[in-house]
Amino acid sequence: MHCTSCKSKHTAQGDHRLGLLECKICYQNAVDIVLDCGHPWCFDCFQETFHQYVYRATSGDFAQAKARLNSEDIRPYCPYCRQPTRGFYLSQIGDADEQQEQQNLLYLRCCDKTHKGCFMTKFIVRGTKLRFI
Repeated sequence: MHCTSCKSKHTAQGDHRLGLLECKICYQNAVDIVLDCGHPWCFDCFQETFHQYVYRATSGDFAQAKARLNSEDIRPYCPYCRQPTRGFYLSQIGDADEQQEQQNLLYLRCCDKTHKGCFMTKFIVRGTKLRFI
């Protein structure tokens, strides 16, 4: 059921709290990351969406994908509003930056186990990992 006030999908009982914590891609997982634009997602859905986007844009050529990600020709973006966010490889982080910003970085990994040397390995996106108490 969709809520008329927040346009989110909710449980049959109309529980807003559950709807606000639900991923807007899969409608199954609880959100656990927030991108710089402020939109929340479950990490797995964001990672899969980004992986598919880069894979299609480079026709599955991992070397081209890494080069285009390094040059920022291809950038991670929010699946909802399409606002780009900063992404880079682990080797591009300075020691001082790493200490200060570690909590605002999302470390991605390849979501396809058959990909050896995937372009997602050691790629990082700016965002916040949520912790529920």
